[in-house]
Amino acid sequence: MNYIPDDNAIEHFVFVSGGNDSVALLKWIELDGKLDNIAVVYNNTGWSHPDWKERISLIRGLCECNGWHFYETESVGLEQLCLDRKMIPRFGAQFCTEQLKIAPSLALMDRLDPDKEACVMTGVRREESSRRANFPEWTENSKGHGGRLLWCPLVRHTEEERDHLIWLAGFEVLPHRSRECYPCIYANKSEVAALDEDRIDRIRIIEDNIGASFFNPKHKLGAKNIDEAIAWSKRNNRKKAHVQQECDSGYCGG
Repeated sequence: MNYIPDDNAIEHFVFVSGGNDSVALLKWIELDGKLDNIAVVYNNTGWSHPDWKERISLIRGLCECNGWHFYETESVGLEQLCLDRKMIPRFGAQFCTEQLKIAPSLALMDRLDPDKEACVMTGVRREESSRRANFPEWTENSKGHGGRLLWCPLVRHTEEERDHLIWLAGFEVLPHRSRECYPCIYANKSEVAALDEDRIDRIRIIEDNIGASFFNPKHKLGAKNIDEAIAWSKRNNRKKAHVQQECDSGYCGG
């Protein structure tokens, strides 16, 4: 159940994926104690890890303890989206994020904040990757957030500082990135190797129906389907794969 705002307008939208950085951001906000009228938003992609629902339930509880509104957006889900589009998302055609996260998020924000006066917050950290090494703390008129102000207060936090916030929140530090999408189309070798049989079977069905590999073969040394990708993930390849891409939408996080 979503919490309906009172007469006070939402002033801050906090987007969480359920991963380590999300938990750290929520604890940082709690310790800061200066922000009011907070709406925490999780995008349900319909493609999360089987255990992720429990994870999000814990995060919802953290929000309730602080008196924050919690929203979980819904969508058709990744599988149905791929079948409807008759294709699998790729870099440059990343319609999964657009349809499963951005569109429902913008609809929610426009309903609760029609004048676009609220500030959007995410847990992006520069230390996460080379692509985020210069990520700004503040972004005026963020296009991906409907022209609202985007604030990423943890951009300078180290992994050690982030982990301390997670510990203060009473959560364990996950040994992997967020599993809101399991797997992401940009999954690395260890993430592919960790897939369970049920998810592998679901990926096979998508590939069989569309006639394309779930993962871009360029990033997996030419793997043409999920079975070849699994085999690749368990080999000690001397030849390096294509440089791995990642989502920089402003909605996907660690």
